[in-house]
Amino acid sequence: MSTATAPRTEFSELADAAVAGFEAAGLDADSCGDALRRIRRVRGWLDSVEAQVTRRLDNLHEHGQASPAADEHTRCSGTSAAEAGRRERRSKTLTEAPSFDEHLATGDITSARSTPDAPRPVAPTTTLF
Repeated sequence: MSTATAPRTEFSELADAAVAGFEAAGLDADSCGDALRRIRRVRGWLDSVEAQVTRRLDNLHEHGQASPAADEHTRCSGTSAAEAGRRERRSKTLTEAPSFDEHLATGDITSARSTPDAPRPVAPTTTLF
């Protein structure tokens, strides 16, 4: 499985587990670690998808077809105005640095490392987290 499709597959597996009533109580330490790694990759993929939607909203707003992306985040995602602003800035950063978006989508970096007001991003490695 390619690294690009792995988070989508893991998302499906985690969603299936959640629907089936996932319980962490029976996991050993290695399984907990594996679950956290999968969650990180899925979260990165979701953040990348969210940035794509935000970029689309920015484009629609520029053409008078939508509210500003931050307003849509606040209204539709239930986030605070401050968090909506961070998501909008993250989307712009990922547009300017496509390699960050790629690394975010595969879970190599977290969204905190791709936001302008976050600590400076570091090169992704398998031992980053």
